[in-house]
Amino acid sequence: MAAKSDQLLIVVSVLEGRHFPKSPRLSLVVQASFDGEHLETDPVEHREQPQFSTELAWELDRKTLHQTPVHIQTFCPSLKFLSSTVFLLFSICCDSQHWIIDSNVSRFHLVSGIVLPRQHDYRLHVKESHYLALLRVAMVTWRHTWRCFSRVPLVVELWDRGSSSRDQLLGSASIQLHQLLSSEKTQLGPTGDPGWRQTHQDRIPVVHPQPSERVAELSYVATLEDLGFIKAKEVLVSDSIQVGPDGSEPGLGPGAPPAPQATRDTLEYRAALELEMWKEEQEDLFDDQLKQKELRHMQALADEWRKRDREREALVKKKELEFNLLEEKLQKTLCDLEKREKQLAEAELQRLQRELRAEHDLTQKELQEASRRLQRESDHLVALEKEKVRLMEEERGRLLQQMADAEARYQQLQKEFQLFREQQNLRPEFRLQAEVNLLALEKVELERKLESTTKSKLHYKQQWGRALKELARFKQREQENAMARLKKQQAELEAMRLRYLATEEKEVVRQDRQELDDIRNELNRLKKQEQEKLGPAPAEPDSAPSLNLNESAEEHLSRLLEERDTLLRTGVYTHDDRIIAELSRQIQEAMRDRKL
Repeated sequence: MAAKSDQLLIVVSVLEGRHFPKSPRLSLVVQASFDGEHLETDPVEHREQPQFSTELAWELDRKTLHQTPVHIQTFCPSLKFLSSTVFLLFSICCDSQHWIIDSNVSRFHLVSGIVLPRQHDYRLHVKESHYLALLRVAMVTWRHTWRCFSRVPLVVELWDRGSSSRDQLLGSASIQLHQLLSSEKTQLGPTGDPGWRQTHQDRIPVVHPQPSERVAELSYVATLEDLGFIKAKEVLVSDSIQVGPDGSEPGLGPGAPPAPQATRDTLEYRAALELEMWKEEQEDLFDDQLKQKELRHMQALADEWRKRDREREALVKKKELEFNLLEEKLQKTLCDLEKREKQLAEAELQRLQRELRAEHDLTQKELQEASRRLQRESDHLVALEKEKVRLMEEERGRLLQQMADAEARYQQLQKEFQLFREQQNLRPEFRLQAEVNLLALEKVELERKLESTTKSKLHYKQQWGRALKELARFKQREQENAMARLKKQQAELEAMRLRYLATEEKEVVRQDRQELDDIRNELNRLKKQEQEKLGPAPAEPDSAPSLNLNESAEEHLSRLLEERDTLLRTGVYTHDDRIIAELSRQIQEAMRDRKL
């Protein structure tokens, strides 16, 4: 059993909560456990801001306070099984002089997979939605508040609670609460009330412990509200509160009325006052001892610093002497190295000079030998070139003589050929042969022109067909939007243009045909004259003009058929159009001529 002076009383005041899901049919209970002993508040209405206004107290010694954390959990007692909605874990450590909240084990846990009935049973997952239930804990003094907020960060851990596996830690984030105390204060409630509020908003990363990597980002809003002193009529002491060292409990039930005693005459107030006075004394003692300890440490540090300074000075002097000796040795070694380097440089220079002289003599000998060899080769080449020049001169004289002889023979042959040509020109068959050759050349030229004209006409027909197709598509588009009168005028204009083109083409074809007929007549006339002079000829050549005429008629008929089919394929003309009727009439005439 510990001494009386080592016995402490821990009082946890549970005042109100915030941001709870509203459920009128259920009630809320806050349960706190310390060293295996569970205390809980009276059931209150399950709403967004439940009012607990209850104190929970434990009596314990300093050793238990240092080793055991306080667990606070919130339950819905009306369910068949207790489902924790939120729980807090505090570790309160105490030394021989003063107690603080340990920042290494302070935790605020959010539970995934929370089960709360609201009209119907539903499951709320962390990935889809969150709600944060806040419990307000009364602070004793502003001094303790500042000290706790400055030293102890709020560590938020993100857990994954599965239905079949154990809870898994996803990451944690530390919230520095001292930033909340430096934020701007605002009045809480109507003017005249002692309460005020401070709010701080920030974003911090959630870091996985192993490996240390960022897994999420936490956006939080921290609010500190000072509601002033606690009124005695608003505090309901739980049935399980321990107030004395013997563990006796007061006889207040859940529905018992508040005590009629004054606030300052209650045991709780006296205990809190004594605790506050004792804490102030302990703080002063702790500060004095801390200052004395700090002075002793500073004095010890100063003595140690002076001692080490003297040791360093002695070591520096010793090192300076060693460095001076080493410097002298290095100077001597450097002088020796410089002398040795000069000797080696002179020896190397002499060796290089000898090598250069030997190389120069060898190069000079090689150059003299090469010069003599080149001189001999050049003399030999000059003698060969002179011999070649002599031979070329002899060949040149011989060739000039042959050229003169050939020129004389050419002049003689030219004279003989001129005389023979004059004799041959006097004969009529040679003159006729020359005329036939000339006419044959003219015929070839005319055939070439005819072929070029035919190709041009075919190209023009192709261009004409493409133009007609483009025009047909254009007219097809215009028929949907234009009026009937404009379409008729456009068709008449197009027909006139095509008739003009057809007439022009017919004129060109007629001229070509006339030229061919003239050429054929001229050829026939020349052949008849030649036959009359040379005598009767076989009857086979007489059939050539008729064959040529049949071929011309066939070609003309095929051309007319092709033109008519081309115009009909464009879709612009029908058999009732005048140009199609004219082409049909010409085709019939050509067919009659071919039969004749």
